[in-house]
Amino acid sequence: KRYLALVQGSVTPPRGIIDMPLGRHPRDPTKFAVQEDGGGKESQTEYVVREAYKGYSLLEVKLLTGRTHQIRVHLSYLNHALVGDTVYG
Repeated sequence: KRYLALVQGSVTPPRGIIDMPLGRHPRDPTKFAVQEDGGGKESQTEYVVREAYKGYSLLEVKLLTGRTHQIRVHLSYLNHALVGDTVYG
């Protein structure tokens, strides 16, 4: 599946694959988080910057795996949260 995502900031590099495992957030069981210790499930998100705006980037995002909240968590991990995301932003 492919999605369009409007995110905060200028995303660099302009294309890439986020390959970070995801699991439950350590303090909030209703949320998910990147598990830098490798304890989560394998998760990959491919992205390409389609347009760059002042303070924002429009990305085309392809899920290589299908984890809950994967796009939101991966982009937030890169400090480029989805515009309007009050949970992971």
